[in-house]
Amino acid sequence: MAKKQASKKCKFNLWYCATALLALVAIVMAFTTCVKLNGVLTGTTDYTGLQATFGYTDKYDNQMFAFSFVNLITYLLLLAGFVLVLLKAFGTTKSKTVDYVVIALFLVAAILFFLMPTLAVSPYADNANKILAGSVTRGLGVGAILSAILLLCSAFTLLVKTLLKK
Repeated sequence: MAKKQASKKCKFNLWYCATALLALVAIVMAFTTCVKLNGVLTGTTDYTGLQATFGYTDKYDNQMFAFSFVNLITYLLLLAGFVLVLLKAFGTTKSKTVDYVVIALFLVAAILFFLMPTLAVSPYADNANKILAGSVTRGLGVGAILSAILLLCSAFTLLVKTLLKK
């Protein structure tokens, strides 16, 4: 009987571990292409999520991106959800409210990942838009798309786990 309860507990911890793994991969996606600037004169240039968040100056001293507080909030929500899922996976917290908080954190972070090019502060691209009449457009990179999808899968995994356990 005790063996059965231990395997059941382990099964539910595996749900949290799967959720944490998906969130960890989403964190790693911050180092891949998240924002694309498509210019008529310059072509397509890819930028990572960290460059779009903390600012980036190219080799010609053009400030491509300035610090974006909302993009920083995206990563902070992701990290907060990841930490809470790890706490649940190791059994340090038993509250069911934490599950709902993590689901909300992951859903909001996923939405913000989809909005990352719009929320990135880009003085150079904005000035080029004014000068060249709309010749610079922003696009969503693969990293932001994958991060958002992984976070939606994490939220769904945790939601299924929460609904299965009565």
